[in-house]
Amino acid sequence: MAEKKKNRFLLASVLGLEVGLLCWGVYLFVEMVTRREGKGLLDAWQLAVLAAAMIFVYLMYLKKETAKAEEIIVGEKYRTGALLEAVPVPAMMVGPGGVVLGANARAAELLGVDELELAVADLTETPGGELGSRLSEVTAGSFEAATAAGRRLRCTSSPIGGEGGNAANLVTLEAVAAPRREETSATGDTRSLVRQSAETVAPVLERSSDHLASLATHARLSSPHEAGRAAELSGVAVRLLQAARRIRLAKQLMLIRPGELGGSLQAEPLDCVELARDAAGRMKSLFAATGVSLNLDLVEGPVKVSADRERLGLALRDLLEVCLAMTAAGDSVTLAVGGGEGEAEITVTDTGLGMSHEELEGLFSTGGSHPVHEDYTGGIRDGLFVAKEIMEASGGQLWAESAPGKGTRFNLRMPTA
Repeated sequence: MAEKKKNRFLLASVLGLEVGLLCWGVYLFVEMVTRREGKGLLDAWQLAVLAAAMIFVYLMYLKKETAKAEEIIVGEKYRTGALLEAVPVPAMMVGPGGVVLGANARAAELLGVDELELAVADLTETPGGELGSRLSEVTAGSFEAATAAGRRLRCTSSPIGGEGGNAANLVTLEAVAAPRREETSATGDTRSLVRQSAETVAPVLERSSDHLASLATHARLSSPHEAGRAAELSGVAVRLLQAARRIRLAKQLMLIRPGELGGSLQAEPLDCVELARDAAGRMKSLFAATGVSLNLDLVEGPVKVSADRERLGLALRDLLEVCLAMTAAGDSVTLAVGGGEGEAEITVTDTGLGMSHEELEGLFSTGGSHPVHEDYTGGIRDGLFVAKEIMEASGGQLWAESAPGKGTRFNLRMPTA
């Protein structure tokens, strides 16, 4: 902060000097045109006027910069505080170096510190201990650690924006009654951690995302002046949903890589129409917040298949999010369910960017890149890879059709029960 203040002073001084030299240059030009004689370049009163002009410009510039900086700081604190208070669990936003950018009252209470102190704290000092050291690294993941006061907490850290040295993480906290005995196997420990995160943290992030998306929609519809606030809220809602999705995908990837996904499926009779309505309902708030229409085109009556409800639902929601990523505000995404000749067919179609033939070839791999709308910040590679693996393990198929500028259509087919 001191360095930035010093830079502002230096910039203002240089600006004032430049204005002063410009005035002096104009004066010299006038002297040459009028050809005054017997007089120095500047007398005392002219020098005083020039100095006063330089000081005036300097003070006006400094005042403007100070007001702008204060407005940004107050605005960011207000927005960060409002977003964190909307999260229904103890949570705080941690910036580079372990500095707390904001925290809600639940987090302060759980850590046993004053809320105002926590909002500007250095985590290595408050709450300190093992927890402060781990959080100061600003890395994503879940872990258990103790504060300096001996209180043991389970923490989940998820990136929500920024790159490199400006990265920030959303950290949720949960009290742990007693220290757990960690498994000696690194693989077993990681699996246990991912499974617990998928069962506890991901649902909380999804509920928070839905709540913020609803607030964004309300702000956008209430007044045109609230467009900026609506965009910020919807952006955070998208990032929270992405964090939840990454946790759920990590659970599936740990089964796919050793070839255990097929054996873990719990097939049951289910209705594709009901599953589509559920997936659309979970994504409805996010689509509304981003200004993209979500339409349903469902056949009358049930379309029965035998599949794992959780996995197939995850694949459907991921395809909806992929289409959202490639669709701008004002466009639409359609989820359709049909059936016939012993097959159930589900399609997810958008009116967005579309893809080239080369992009389609590597669409379902974990490498390469795929087109996303500039307002969308999430990746889509792992989700498509997992969705295809789930469909194939369930005895179905997943493929895509697309053309640049003409949108994309994802097709899912599987045998009816």
